[in-house]
Amino acid sequence: MKRKDPFESQSLMLIAAAMVGHVGNYAYHLITGRLLSTTEYGLLMALFGLINILLIPMSALGLALTRTVAVDIHQQNGSGLPALTRNWARGMILCAGGFILFAWMFARPLQTALGFNRVAPILLAACIPGFNLLLTLCGALLQGLQQFKGLALRGSMLFVIRALLVSACLLLGWRAAGWALLAHLLGMCGAFAVSVGFLWSKIPKTPTRPAPSTTPILYQALKAFPILLAFSTLMTADVILARSYFPPDLSGRFAQAATLGRMILWLPLPIAQVLFPKVVRENDATPAQRKTLRKAMGYTVGMVVAATAVAWIVPSLALRIVFGIANAPAEQIFWFRGVALAMAPLGPVYLLMQYELARGKIQRMLPLCLFAPAFLTASLFFHESPRQLILLLMFTNLLALISALPQLFRDESRH
Repeated sequence: MKRKDPFESQSLMLIAAAMVGHVGNYAYHLITGRLLSTTEYGLLMALFGLINILLIPMSALGLALTRTVAVDIHQQNGSGLPALTRNWARGMILCAGGFILFAWMFARPLQTALGFNRVAPILLAACIPGFNLLLTLCGALLQGLQQFKGLALRGSMLFVIRALLVSACLLLGWRAAGWALLAHLLGMCGAFAVSVGFLWSKIPKTPTRPAPSTTPILYQALKAFPILLAFSTLMTADVILARSYFPPDLSGRFAQAATLGRMILWLPLPIAQVLFPKVVRENDATPAQRKTLRKAMGYTVGMVVAATAVAWIVPSLALRIVFGIANAPAEQIFWFRGVALAMAPLGPVYLLMQYELARGKIQRMLPLCLFAPAFLTASLFFHESPRQLILLLMFTNLLALISALPQLFRDESRH
């Protein structure tokens, strides 16, 4: 009897967890959007944008580790994982310390550049990418082991905990961006604790084989880094550019609309998480892998289209619920709809990028490395208004999708 492919059930489990995370994330933005002034909320979102540009390329290392874990499970039954976990945990702890040291050394210039009147948010922000390295290791182990229950809880825990903690800040009257950053960091601690709890019983305590070599992992991560950096730039740079080009109040209102608009990407991301360890392979794709890719693409496109439709139908309702804007201006509604439409092509692009990275065909996504700097360069000439910036982003992301779509058919053309 043919065993049923668990792809759908695993994807649904991660999507359900992502929905819980969305609720927590919406609550976090609802509270911070009302807790902070428009100007300070814009500063907070710009700081998160900078952090995200660091965090998403860090996933290059996470994906390289995931490939290594999946291969070790397939070829050696996971016998090299205990040594791999210990070696990489030590290295990541040292790197985390480096981020904090850098923040201490350059706290004052960063504070002035970002417009904060306190140093504390800068130091807290420096802890986030450092601690994320440990979460990256845990996520790679969970994903490579296909422990999707642990991956689901890890993904939702951060958003739920930070929403609860920022609610406590609101009740206590601690109305500052630093407290919002602290809530996020403590949420990461909760996600880390959940990850360790799941991994504790899955990874043997005593190594039976040496850890997989570090050099190939770093090489894979280095090759993937520019592609993921380009993707993260297309995903988050608009808020950072708005902070640079527009007055504080205008950039803050744009950040509110853009934050809601880019949430369209979060629904299909779990599908790529399930896809990745199932298609790790160096050679041409098998028919089963191609079928899995097309299935995942169908789900991704369906979810992106549905989310875009919701964004266009009830934009004022979303702005009212999350940010308390009773009568959203027409321009802010346009920003929300525009950013949602601009982000829609990145859903399929992300899935195809994950597919090619899993199979070691990283060079096929190199066009992304051209579109991101092209967007940044063009923004120097087209930034008279947020509307102009959104249209530019929309055009760039559409080109990125067009360049990636041939990956759906390229392998089959050889047969």
